[in-house]
Amino acid sequence: MTLWRRFSSLFDPTITMRTIINEGAVFGAFALWVLFSSDQSFPLAGSFAYSVYQFQSKRVKRNPDGPFFAGNAMVGAIFSTLCCLAIACAVMAVMTTPLTAMLGQSSRQVGGFITIAVMGAVGIYLK
Repeated sequence: MTLWRRFSSLFDPTITMRTIINEGAVFGAFALWVLFSSDQSFPLAGSFAYSVYQFQSKRVKRNPDGPFFAGNAMVGAIFSTLCCLAIACAVMAVMTTPLTAMLGQSSRQVGGFITIAVMGAVGIYLK
């Protein structure tokens, strides 16, 4: 199996527009909340918790009996969410670093927005 096939097998090809709207609306609400909030901890924690729930629900629906990472669907969901968060933080760092001079103090809100939006997009498409 080639590296590209392994990578593409991680993503769900059956995502419909309805799934994007239904699951993306929650992440969109959290992203807008962090954009207009002075404290980013609540929207970030909420999006993390929803992402864990989303991954756990997906995996239990797809294969109720397992096998699961570390023998538990919740452990795999937390690990997947942490991977999504790492990707989102990397994208946020790349995007906000050049914009910091223009954005000034609001770069924290924009960084939180980018983090939640990317985490949501990766979370929707990841199996």
